[in-house]
Amino acid sequence: MRTIRPLALAAAAVVAVAGCSSTTTGDGEVPAVAATVGDVEISGERIEEIVDLQSAALEDTPEEEQADARLNAARQALSAEIQLRAVEAAVEERFGLDIPDEDVDAALEAQIEAQGGQEAFDQLAEDSGLSSEDARGFARDNAYVTVLVEYIQAQLADEGGVTDQQLREQYEAAPEQFQTSEVRHILVDTEEEAQDVLARLEAGEDFGALAEELSNDPGSAANGGALGEAPRGSYVQPFSDAIYSEDTEIGEVVGPVESQFGFHVLIVDARTTPAFEDVREQLEAQLVGAQFNDFLETVFAEVEVEVDPYYGEWDAQRRMVVPILPDAEETESEAGAEDGTADDEG
Repeated sequence: MRTIRPLALAAAAVVAVAGCSSTTTGDGEVPAVAATVGDVEISGERIEEIVDLQSAALEDTPEEEQADARLNAARQALSAEIQLRAVEAAVEERFGLDIPDEDVDAALEAQIEAQGGQEAFDQLAEDSGLSSEDARGFARDNAYVTVLVEYIQAQLADEGGVTDQQLREQYEAAPEQFQTSEVRHILVDTEEEAQDVLARLEAGEDFGALAEELSNDPGSAANGGALGEAPRGSYVQPFSDAIYSEDTEIGEVVGPVESQFGFHVLIVDARTTPAFEDVREQLEAQLVGAQFNDFLETVFAEVEVEVDPYYGEWDAQRRMVVPILPDAEETESEAGAEDGTADDEG
C-alpha cells in the first residue's frame, strides 16, 4: 500500500506568480502546520521547501514585491498539496490506494521522452533555474498525479463501469458532434476580392491554382487551399456553419463566407459522420471523464480543510488557498475612524 506523500508543483505552473499583483502577506514566522486536510497535516516547512526550489522564478520580481510574490507561490504550492491529500484520502477510503512505484517511474520516463529525452529535459531544467535532480523530482510528482488519475478512473469503471446502452444513447443524442470534414478554401481580405474569385471559378479557372495565387492562408495555399481532414469544431463559427449547413452540397463552391480572418470561398470535398463503433472509445473516455469529475465534486464537497491564516483561507469553490480579505464593515469603520466620521459614544 502506498503511503500518502506531498505533491510538489511543477516549476512551470508557478512561474506566473512572479508577476502577480500585491496581496495580503502573512505575518510572523512560517507556521509549523500550514494546513490540515481531514486529519492529515501539511507542514509549513514542506511548503517553504517547494517555494525555495522555485526561487529562480521570482528573481526578476522587484525587491519590494518579493515577499508578496513568495507568498503567492506558497499559496499555489499549498493549494496543490491540499488537493492531492484530499483526493488520496478519498481514494484510500473508497478503493484502497495501491499505486506501484514502477508505474510512476514508467510515466516519468514517458514524460521525459515526450520533452525530447534526458538531454532536452536537463536543458529545460537549467533554463528554469533548477538542477536536473530537482526538476526530476517535480516531474515524478506530476507523473504520480497522472497515474493516480488513471487509477481512479479504472476503479470507477470497475465499480459501475460504462454500459453499452449508455454509450449508444450518448452517440444517438448527437452523432453530429463526431463529424469530420475535408475542405478547400481561398481566403481574401475583402468581399469584392471574394466575388472576383467566384467569377474566375465560374469562368472555369482551377480552384487549386487560384488558391496558390490569391489565398492569404499560407498553411493551405500551397496545397491548393486544402485544409485536410478535421473534426467538427476545428474552425471559427461562420466557417464551420457553412461547412456543415444542410444547404452546402459536397463539391459545390460556397461563398463569400465572412469570418474574423477575412472572406472565404470554399468547397467541401467530404463530410463524414462516423459509425458508433468508430467513436466508441471516444465516447467511453467522455463518460469516464464525467464520472471522474463527479468523484472530484464529491471529494471537495465533503473534505474538511483548515488553513493557517499566515497563508490565507481555503476557497472550497475554487479549490485553492486565497488571501483573507478585510471584512467590509471593518474596512468602513477603519476608514471612518481615520477621517473622523465614526460615531462618537455617549
